[in-house]
Amino acid sequence: MLPGSSLVAIGSPIRSRGVHAWLLGFALAALLPASAEARSIRPPVAGNWEGKGTHGLSLSFQLGRIGSRIRLQALAVTVPVGCPATVRDAVALASTSAVYAGPRAAPPGLSHPLLSKPGTIGLSASTPQFPVFLEGPLVSPGRMALTMSTPSGKKVACWPRTLRFITQPAARTAVANGRWSGTLAGANSVTGTVRLDVSGRGRAINSFAFDVRCPDNASGAPNYTYGPDVNGQFIAANGTFSGPAAHSAAPGLQISWQGRFSANAVTGTIVSLGDPCGLGGSQSATFTARHA
Repeated sequence: MLPGSSLVAIGSPIRSRGVHAWLLGFALAALLPASAEARSIRPPVAGNWEGKGTHGLSLSFQLGRIGSRIRLQALAVTVPVGCPATVRDAVALASTSAVYAGPRAAPPGLSHPLLSKPGTIGLSASTPQFPVFLEGPLVSPGRMALTMSTPSGKKVACWPRTLRFITQPAARTAVANGRWSGTLAGANSVTGTVRLDVSGRGRAINSFAFDVRCPDNASGAPNYTYGPDVNGQFIAANGTFSGPAAHSAAPGLQISWQGRFSANAVTGTIVSLGDPCGLGGSQSATFTARHA
């Protein structure tokens, strides 16, 4: 195993501000009928929505229709986990256990979040790390201005307390959820395998791992392994991603990777591997994987 390559999620469990108020709001508002004003507001368009936020953070979600009603089918957002306030100090959280509140919401969604006026959108999602709650005005059927609270804690003190996102419908490369696996190849006959796990209807990588076999061990057990890195990596609308998050890399390791999903495969490169096989100079590799 490469030194320090046994990776865990960054820091302590992420804590949320204002969670109890949201949960109470959903519980109480479920008892209230939609007002005439709420019923008259044009709903957002169905499909994929993409947005950029504070210091380059990303938000992506999918709205689907059930008859005339709208349901939130998937959501992914990058949230801060450290300082300085850059996208490298953020990780992606993704879920398909999500609820839309707004015009034409399908149950259990509401016509608008409690204590908010009609035309306000609420998006909530349950993730293993952090309950996600976004809220803001539906500016038009094709534009939302959403905010969420920054996770609490000293490690993210450099970030503003409120994260802001502007979102609109956009095309997105379809990426299948679940396990992707394949091979890697480097110079001097270095080989290996790569493994990824995708969630959020193709919006985030939950786990990234690979192993390396030296030239004199092409078919034996791996000489070195890396990961899994379980600090979520956001998959952009064009299918690209990169890692690791700044705080997930062990001290002294410079390994990084980038890749791109297409309809049937993902390809990419891993650089700054060091010299695990004693071949002289830092090694790099390319990889190709397919949905398992």
